[in-house]
Order: sequence, then C-alpha cells, then structure tokens
Amino acid sequence: MNGQNQKPKQEREREREREREQEQEQAQALKALAPKQSLAALGLSKTFTLHLSGPAQLKALDGVDLSVGPKECLGLTGPSGSGKSSLLRCLYGNYRLSSGDVILKHEDSVVTLSKASDRLILAIRVQTIGYVSQFLRVIPRVATLDIVSEPLLTVGWSQDRSHKAAGEILDRLRIPKKLWSLPPATFSGGEKQRVNLARVFVKAWPILLLDEPTASLDAKNRDSVCSLIIEAKERGSAIVGVFHDLDFLNRVADSQIRLSPPRQAS
Repeated sequence: MNGQNQKPKQEREREREREREQEQEQAQALKALAPKQSLAALGLSKTFTLHLSGPAQLKALDGVDLSVGPKECLGLTGPSGSGKSSLLRCLYGNYRLSSGDVILKHEDSVVTLSKASDRLILAIRVQTIGYVSQFLRVIPRVATLDIVSEPLLTVGWSQDRSHKAAGEILDRLRIPKKLWSLPPATFSGGEKQRVNLARVFVKAWPILLLDEPTASLDAKNRDSVCSLIIEAKERGSAIVGVFHDLDFLNRVADSQIRLSPPRQAS
C-alpha cells in the first residue's frame, strides 16, 4: 500500500526535478546568448572516431567560440582541414558535438542544440536555419521548380505562390526556364549549385549557413549571389559562411574568424 502511494509521489518529484533542470538550462542559454545574437557556439569541439584505423581519434574542431546577430555575416577562414565545413555541420545539427554547445534563437525561444529533440531540430531546419551545402542533394526525378519551391510549401504557401517565388529566384540565378521542369541530375556543376542556392534563398531565414556558395560560379553569378546575401542581411538574417574568394568574402562579411587545424593527439 505504502509503495503504491509512494510511487506517484516519486514520479512527481522526478518531474519537478526535470522541470527545474530545464529551467536552469534555459536560463544558462539565455545568459550565453546575448540579446542581439541569433546564433552562438560555445567551446565547440568535434572529434571523429575512425573505426578502420585502430580505431583512431581525429580532432576536427577544438574549443570554437563564435556569435552572430541579425543583419550580420560572419566569414570563416583558414586552411584546408581546419574544420570550416565541419563547423557549419555542427551549427546545423548534422554532427553531434564532442563538447561545447550551440545556442540559437528559434521562434520565441532560445534552444540549446545538444539538448534539442530530433523533432525540434527538424522544426528549426524548416523555420529558422537555411543551409547551403557544397553539393546539391535532392530526391531524383523531381523537377527543379518543385525542388526550389519545397521550403515554401513546407511552411504553408500555396503551390502557385511557391512556384512564382521559385521562378523569380531561378531567373535571378540565370537558370533557363526550359530547365525548370527537368530534374537537376544532368545539369552542369554550376547549374546544380545555382539550384542549391535558389532552394535556400527563395525563403527568408533568420539564420543562414553557407558552405562555399560560389565555388562553381562565374563572375556574373557570383555577383548575383553577393546581392542575394546582402539582401538577406538587410532583411535581418544572421549569416555564417565559408567563402574562399577573398574579394567576395570582403564584400559580404562584417567580421571573420580564422580556424586552424587542431593539434592531434600523438
């Protein structure tokens, strides 16, 4: 009898303890993320385990701190192997952190990424963070116009409105209209990259992560992407990007962080 009466009380105590822990985590996140910041990394480290080599430990990032606010673009620089792309993947939640954390504003709350559920991370990717990777990865045999309009359809836009906006951004990025109904699998490298960019810039995102967005583009299309980034900043986006073109970097970035390859354990 006592055990039956005690069990609900113990459960209530555990629930209250979890609530207190969540409140403390939220308070710490709010303290770590200054009022004018949209995204911050605190002591972010990432180590990969190479199971075919021993296993061996490969440190990709070691204690990275950064922050960026609305209408700002932070450029990541550093030599090959310094972890620039890995850092973007950590900020997006693709990689589980070895230590440290990522804190960001999502809708009306502050989220600590390491504590976020899979459902919440998916919601963040739909509503808050747009990510341009180095390569276009989409479902095969889907028309380019549908690929680009998908982020708008996901948040409730009508198909007509979404297709109209997708067509406008494809036109700005010089994708010929005759290609809009075709899947991009057979497109050139530059065309695929422009579809990749269109799919993100078709929507206004609070946070943008850009991984070498102009690597396969000619001068005219680089200028178009530069204009899109500047317009996104003016709308209020907080942007973190890897830009190997130094002239382009200086045109779009308000500040820079240089990464160095982490020292590996002997």
